[in-house]
Amino acid sequence: MFTSTTPQTRHTWAIRLALLGITLLALALRLWHLSGQSLGYDEGYSIALARQSLGAIAAQTAADIQPPLYYDLLHFWMQLFGSSEAAVRSLSLLFGLLTVPLLYALGRRLFGPATGLLAALLGAISPFWIWYAQEARNYTLVTFLGVLSSYLLLLISLPCRAGEVTGCRTLWIRIGGVRQPVKVGVGVWVAFVLTNIAAVYTHYYAFFLVAFQALFFLLVWAAPHRPAINRRAKSTKPAEAGSLRNAVWPRHGRGRRARNPGGGIDGAAKNRGE
Repeated sequence: MFTSTTPQTRHTWAIRLALLGITLLALALRLWHLSGQSLGYDEGYSIALARQSLGAIAAQTAADIQPPLYYDLLHFWMQLFGSSEAAVRSLSLLFGLLTVPLLYALGRRLFGPATGLLAALLGAISPFWIWYAQEARNYTLVTFLGVLSSYLLLLISLPCRAGEVTGCRTLWIRIGGVRQPVKVGVGVWVAFVLTNIAAVYTHYYAFFLVAFQALFFLLVWAAPHRPAINRRAKSTKPAEAGSLRNAVWPRHGRGRRARNPGGGIDGAAKNRGE
């Protein structure tokens, strides 16, 4: 017996099929001509270093300009798949491919499914990303970890939605000078910290990402010191998720106040009939 599908279900499946198509396109573009060129000098260095023991890799990278995580992964990858051009480059291809659906998740979290699909498509066809997905170096790994860290940062900074994060615990932060509970998953915190550690152990430029995230936390969680945020404290429902959203993006709140003479979150809600 067949059940009729709702428009929402069809829309969800359409998005999933579109994302699958974009991911397959990314895979095809990265597989094409994967071993067409001989190994470059930097790739040869990666292979030579990955053939050594883990202790030797750690000792040599300690005196080098690159940290050891990528070479450790390549060390085990080569034991499984060999050291041909296609084999050693396929590790970079894997992380480059995984970044594409992760871009969708990041864009969807910020602006919705359409933005997520556009971000994934741009990542899939980017010549720059395709090039480095076919090079036995650490660039696609650090890119993957950077995007993943940014996505986890959003999960921590924005309120949990029903069914999105399980095992949430209450984190108390100040918004508009008022301590308010925000649900975040303990596992998300652990994953965020571990991802940043892995990124730093992949490429030292990841420290710039960590510095940006620290600045982001200071701006968002020290928001009561900003005048636009202090005005949000006058809301009659400061603990609602909308209050946190306006604390993160104060311009969003100011624009809504201008369009809603009632002012604040309650005024906007009344105009929408909520």
